[in-house]
Amino acid sequence: MSSLHLKIENRIQEIASDYLGVIGLYAVSLDGKGSDFSHNPIETFPTASIIKIPLLMEYYSRVEAGELDSKEEITLPEDYICGGSGVLQHLTPGVTKLTLEDYATLMIVLSDNVATNLLYDTVGSEDVNRLLIKLGLTDTKLRRKMQSFRDIKSENENITTPNDMTRLLSILYKREEVSEYVFSSTLDKLKLWKEGIIRDSVPDGIDIADKSGWMGGVLCNTGIVYHPNNTYAVTIMFKHIPRTDEKSLETWGVGREIVSLIHGYYEEMGSASKYGIRLN
Repeated sequence: MSSLHLKIENRIQEIASDYLGVIGLYAVSLDGKGSDFSHNPIETFPTASIIKIPLLMEYYSRVEAGELDSKEEITLPEDYICGGSGVLQHLTPGVTKLTLEDYATLMIVLSDNVATNLLYDTVGSEDVNRLLIKLGLTDTKLRRKMQSFRDIKSENENITTPNDMTRLLSILYKREEVSEYVFSSTLDKLKLWKEGIIRDSVPDGIDIADKSGWMGGVLCNTGIVYHPNNTYAVTIMFKHIPRTDEKSLETWGVGREIVSLIHGYYEEMGSASKYGIRLN
């Protein structure tokens, strides 16, 4: 472990110690340039909307197998209308018609809960969980639909760990255990612009494939940062967000500070010699 990594790691631990909620973190260079960063990497966290990534992967797997037609048009069902994030809840059910691919796009870009629940039933949670087991992500489970308050109260929660989510991104980036079609289709969708701590922490002009999520007391973001000198994956998660941070602005700032430190480290490790001479 380099002195630079130790300095950054110590600073991250200080930030996490001062924060009154619970932080989970796991970051790794996908190009093998620099050491990992972690804080509570195997702690269980609610996934919020980042569970939509393996759902998207299973959707594309079914499309590739010919079991689903991405161009199939489906009229928006009235009984799928629910609250939370997204735009479909404000459109006219029984009239609005979109393709399955359109629903998948809305699920990721706008984190649309209506679109997610439709894909949840179309793909099936059991198949998503089988995919997660196949990939070795045994701490990640899709258990309920979005905005299912009965399940939330009974603690039948969608869960993961920072380690699992960063590992999932690594699998996609390195094309391990997934086909070229699933790999490219999933990452192309995740690269579409959306809000998130990671995007807010990285300079403009750098490609990012990410997904964020939030719900009461929870905020999370996971993504691949395609730095030209050192691509890396990072997952940052928060739970028990302090009630004093009603709009999660403090939490967002804490996450931004941590990811900015990680980005600076990987940028340096990808552009400097082992003796610390900056090469570009």
